[in-house]
Amino acid sequence: MDLGQIKDGAGALKKDIEEIAVTHVKYYKLWLFRFIVRLLTNIFWGVLFAVSFFFAFVFIAVAGALVLSDYLDSMPLGFLIVGIVFILVVFLIYVLARKYVNRLWLRKLSEIYFQE
Repeated sequence: MDLGQIKDGAGALKKDIEEIAVTHVKYYKLWLFRFIVRLLTNIFWGVLFAVSFFFAFVFIAVAGALVLSDYLDSMPLGFLIVGIVFILVVFLIYVLARKYVNRLWLRKLSEIYFQE
């Protein structure tokens, strides 16, 4: 091998490495764009669902409290009972669903992190 062939080989290697680096940068920009779009879409639908559920939940809660108030002949007592029930439900959700939510987050984030 003479010096000219070595120079040509080194030049081609440098060009190939640059092309690989540019391709990787483009790939990761595209991956980041896809990730951000999916994240924003999920946030949008989550917020939309949460707001809709919240309004429905408020109307159902007020209706239930009014029904209890009529049944017990005491408006404060009806609303107090509904409030206590909600506190108990939130506590049960926190205690029972905590480990499942943590597993779900870990699984989803692991898929994103270890995705090729």
